[in-house]
Amino acid sequence: MYSYCSFGLNIASDIEFPELLPASFDQTDLTIVTGNVVLPGHGRTIIWGDYTVELHENEVYFDVKGIATYMAKDGEKICINASAGQKDHRTIRIYILGTIMAAILLQRKRLPLHASAILMKGEVMLISGDSGAGKSSTLSGLVKRGRKVFSDDIVVIDSEGLACASYPMIKLWEDTQEKLNDPAFAGKSFEIREDMKKFGVFFHDEFDTGHYPVKKIIVLKKGAGSRIEHRMLNSSNAFNEIRKQVYRPAFAHTNELRAFMFTLVSKLTNFCDVYEVTRPEQCDIDELSAYVNDLMSA
Repeated sequence: MYSYCSFGLNIASDIEFPELLPASFDQTDLTIVTGNVVLPGHGRTIIWGDYTVELHENEVYFDVKGIATYMAKDGEKICINASAGQKDHRTIRIYILGTIMAAILLQRKRLPLHASAILMKGEVMLISGDSGAGKSSTLSGLVKRGRKVFSDDIVVIDSEGLACASYPMIKLWEDTQEKLNDPAFAGKSFEIREDMKKFGVFFHDEFDTGHYPVKKIIVLKKGAGSRIEHRMLNSSNAFNEIRKQVYRPAFAHTNELRAFMFTLVSKLTNFCDVYEVTRPEQCDIDELSAYVNDLMSA
């Protein structure tokens, strides 16, 4: 089996994940295997277009039409059943690295946040916001300015409120790569999936598997104005914004998990400064990253 350390977990897998950090360890936290997985047909069901989810007390089933059916069990096991004729392993993996891992993390009482992050002086600075707000491009701009990349897309918060990184890859759209105009982010050898002009830029050598306190959270939003502006959020607004950034919150479907999520989001609200940064619809990446850099450094 292949062995990796990512998402704060020691992972043993039947299938290879170029996106994850290879590692050696004595104790396995999570096992990923291939096998026969079918939707049980009972329990709470959620349908999102081509996605069907079944939620059970200790299991989450996730079917992606034409791709694969997945099962996440007890926070310790992922089982994958690829659809007939499906040979695009990158597409199969992308759902494990996002949706299925979110289920595993919640089962383990860890909170997956939809955010990018840099590491500054032993503290994590999160960059969150709606899809398309510019998280990954801002992260890349910060790295261009000499900041240390910590994580892209997902950051894991443990029960103590400490953050760990997901995996060592930044995902960038082709037009964002062109706007960055930096050879460090220009690679196109690793397509995220065959039908997307989005590419993975690896940073395995710089990947940090430690756990660190979160200092600041930047929530990016697109606005109608022509300037970049920010405001510090009060506790109530900060709680609501952080709550929105939980990855796949529907998977926190039991009273116990909902209470856990409420407690951990409240802890982040109490110990972090949360800022809303509003950017114009058309915004220069270097200008936005410089603005966020100054805000993080203040």
